[in-house]
Amino acid sequence: STEELVARISSQLQQPVNSVSRLDAPTSGVLLSTLEMEHVGNANWVRAQFAGRLVAKEYVCLCHGTVAEDCGLRFEVSSSLHVSKMASSIRAAVSVSGREACTCFEVMDHFRAPGGHELSLMSAWPLTG
Repeated sequence: STEELVARISSQLQQPVNSVSRLDAPTSGVLLSTLEMEHVGNANWVRAQFAGRLVAKEYVCLCHGTVAEDCGLRFEVSSSLHVSKMASSIRAAVSVSGREACTCFEVMDHFRAPGGHELSLMSAWPLTG
C-alpha cells in the first residue's frame, strides 16, 4: 500500500516522509512525497498546488495503430467520464452522468513494430478529469 511504501522509505532515509499525492493510482503511478525536516508544511503547500490545479502533467504514450497522419498535429478530446470501482480495478467510461474531462494530445512520431504493427508515439496533457 501507499502507507507501507512511505513508511519503508522513511525508515531507509531515517527521516520523516510525507505522502502528497498518488498520481494515477489505478495504474500504479508516481508517488509524490516531501521530506519534512526544516520546512514543516511542504506537503500542505504541494497539496494546495494540486487542489488549485496549478500542477501540469504530461504523459508520453506509445499507442497501437496510427493515430493521425501528420507528426506535430495537436488535438483535444473532451468527454464526460463516469468512473466505476470494481473488485480489483477502476474503469472510466464515457457517460452523460460523468464528470467533464479534457486532454490535449500531440502526435510525436510513427513506428512499425516487428511483425508489421503500426505504432504512434503521443504526448498527452490532461487539463481536467
